[in-house]
Amino acid sequence: MGRIIELLISSARWLKLGSKRGVTSIEYAFLAALIAVMIVSGVAKAGASLKGVFNAIGTKVHIQQQESERD
Repeated sequence: MGRIIELLISSARWLKLGSKRGVTSIEYAFLAALIAVMIVSGVAKAGASLKGVFNAIGTKVHIQQQESERD
């Protein structure tokens, strides 16, 4: 945990948070984080949707298999 704080402090010094360069860097970091959250959210929703599709297909295949075994 201490290493992470040291890294953040050294990054803040490197960015010179009072300068325009530092502010711009932070804005880009926030945009990148927001885009990453949106991508993860989209993938999670797509995964849940695909899971439902494959479960429905699996159920239909299983029912067809059971019906064919009866005949």
